[in-house]
Amino acid sequence: MVAVIHASRSFRTVLNYNENKVREGMADCISAGSYPKNVVDLAFNEKLNRLRDQAALRPSVKVNCVHISLNFHPSESLSGAQLEVLAEDYLDRLGFCGQPYLLYRHYDAAHPHVHLVTTNIRNDGSAIKLHNIGKSRSEEARKAIEEKYHLVRATDSEATENTVKSAYSQRIEYGKSETRRAIAGVLAGVLTTYCYGSVAELNALLGLYNVEASRGKEESRIYKNRGLIYRILDSQSRAIGVPIKASLLPGKPTLNFLEERFVMNRIVRRQHRSRLRNAIDMAFLKGQVSTVNDIVGLLKTQGIDTVIRRNNNGELYGITYVDHTTKCVFNGSELGKNYSSNAIKKRSGERDLPVSPLGQSGQKEWVKRQEKDIDPRLVPVEQSIETNITGDFMETLIGPEYANELLPWELRNRLKRKRKKKRSQDER
Repeated sequence: MVAVIHASRSFRTVLNYNENKVREGMADCISAGSYPKNVVDLAFNEKLNRLRDQAALRPSVKVNCVHISLNFHPSESLSGAQLEVLAEDYLDRLGFCGQPYLLYRHYDAAHPHVHLVTTNIRNDGSAIKLHNIGKSRSEEARKAIEEKYHLVRATDSEATENTVKSAYSQRIEYGKSETRRAIAGVLAGVLTTYCYGSVAELNALLGLYNVEASRGKEESRIYKNRGLIYRILDSQSRAIGVPIKASLLPGKPTLNFLEERFVMNRIVRRQHRSRLRNAIDMAFLKGQVSTVNDIVGLLKTQGIDTVIRRNNNGELYGITYVDHTTKCVFNGSELGKNYSSNAIKKRSGERDLPVSPLGQSGQKEWVKRQEKDIDPRLVPVEQSIETNITGDFMETLIGPEYANELLPWELRNRLKRKRKKKRSQDER
């Protein structure tokens, strides 16, 4: 058995995800613990309000929705009654005894699995601590349940791998499911779970699941009216299919909704910047890095997806980090100048190659020929990996915090205008 735990700020989003599966015939709500009615008699609002009322006993706790999935081996055939007993036993061992919960059995994967929706606020108003709950309590509960109910044991690598995945861990494939519901499923798993500070950072996260949020071109009516659409991407990151308006999706994830989250997320994620910086620095110190792709692979082993952006000539111009452990998304420059795209390219030793005189069509062959012609003995000493790593790492340790994000964007633009005005006056 593999258990995956996610904390959220929105009961409605999590419930919509599971209830949409029920409407599609891909899930059943089979149990409701500590509810006044039987599960078959509960309406959506009754399910939602019971959890919200419980969470309201401690309004200061904002992250109060707990979404758990229990995944079993494909060879195991468990009845609904067995799943109810097993799920309640797991919650008790996790410290959620007596908490209201909803149990959904899903049929949308090759292996049997259930989803639990509950809250970490007790009847007396105290909060169940969620920090490091996966390692401190869930791992012990998982092993005990596997032994008690004679389940197929999950290896440590499988358990570790699943703890760093997002709530929605599958890429959308256009045509395999209805577009609106597929996009809604991805948004339910990431919008209120991850901390991102801009539409670009959100798209770096959504792109992992072949989804994009778009405001359209600046001259378009959508952009001028502050509209937002979501669409599916193909394997080449090109938009495909019919775009869906944000206002038509569950929870209405419009631009106004996102901008409110941007402000809150920028504050919440600050405490996790150092963890990501250290992970990047240690990857450079420990691994054999000669290209940007090498550092991408090293960070992935630590649960960090690195989204890189290159132009048509293959030159790196942007980088974004998605940390699935802390659920934070950072553009490289938000972490500091040592973690921007230019700095990472320099630290990895990757060199810009000349553009093919044959145009774009001949670029790949041109690149191959140029790489063969480069003599490593001609590379300047100051470009060596060790020199770059040591200098950047020491600068990070003793340098000041990256303070630019602490300034409101209005003030940043004002300072830019002042500097530009001063330069123009000096030129005169």
